[in-house]
Amino acid sequence: MHIPKQYRKIIFANITALHLILGILWITGFLLSPAKWYITLIICLVTSMVCSLIFAEYTWKKIVLPDKQTGPADNDRQNALEYMKAKENEIQQLKKLENYRKEFLGNVAHELKTPLTSIQGQILTLLDGGIYDDNININYLQRSAFNIDRMISVVNDLDEISKLEYDRYQLKMENFNISTLIDEVSDTLEVKANKLGIKIITDFNPDQTYMVNADKDNIRKVLVNLIDNAIKYNDKENGEVRIQIADNDNTYQITIADNGIGIDNQYLPRIFERFFRVDKDRSRKTGGSGLGLAIVKHVIDAHSQTLNVQSTPGLGSAFSFTLQKGK
Repeated sequence: MHIPKQYRKIIFANITALHLILGILWITGFLLSPAKWYITLIICLVTSMVCSLIFAEYTWKKIVLPDKQTGPADNDRQNALEYMKAKENEIQQLKKLENYRKEFLGNVAHELKTPLTSIQGQILTLLDGGIYDDNININYLQRSAFNIDRMISVVNDLDEISKLEYDRYQLKMENFNISTLIDEVSDTLEVKANKLGIKIITDFNPDQTYMVNADKDNIRKVLVNLIDNAIKYNDKENGEVRIQIADNDNTYQITIADNGIGIDNQYLPRIFERFFRVDKDRSRKTGGSGLGLAIVKHVIDAHSQTLNVQSTPGLGSAFSFTLQKGK
């Protein structure tokens, strides 16, 4: 049996004290009644047995039993299991990050390679004499311009995300009326919405002031991305985008809802990932970089606020985020 070092001194001290007490008792009894020394000896022996039993029980409960239950070997085994579990989780996390890195690099390469290939083909065609063909020259130049804009959009969005992820990036917090900003963004996107037959509805009291404390420029980007997506992914004949503001004690909740194509539940956990698209062909045709929702998430996270999405295929989607109230 292994007895920890700190308990050895306790055991030795108790045994020594027991012998001293017994010796004192016997000597005292002998001096008081020398003729009855055997009675004193019997009393000392009985006292010794009782004390030994008490001390044995104490030793068993306080030292032996705990040592058996959680001895050094058990502790070492438990520590080893915890270490292995921690390392296994670390390895799984590293594998996940490695897969994410590979997927991200593949997506970046694809997003830039596709428009570059198109531009190359169009420019070579024009250089081979197509520039003098009125049937294709303007069309090819327009296609090249579209692909250039697409690449610029990807690069700008990547630059924006890298800034938001930078630890020392400082948000320019200010107090402003969120309803005024929503109206400005809605007016900007109204022409695009009208061309697609989509109606933008601001479903809040226009006479009420909704002051928030946030980075106005970044919140503008959030609204542009969410409202633009609601317009792009709405193919209903009477399509609409509805914007609401709800009062939640210390925050305002802004919701952008549409009655468009919706998102299947299996894709919802990934929609805020970089370059993730539910409908890749549709997104690329409309000029999307695949980074809009990733930017939205980074901006809201930087504000330490919440971002939620609810969607039903065929019925539409609703994206909502909160902002701290201002003064």
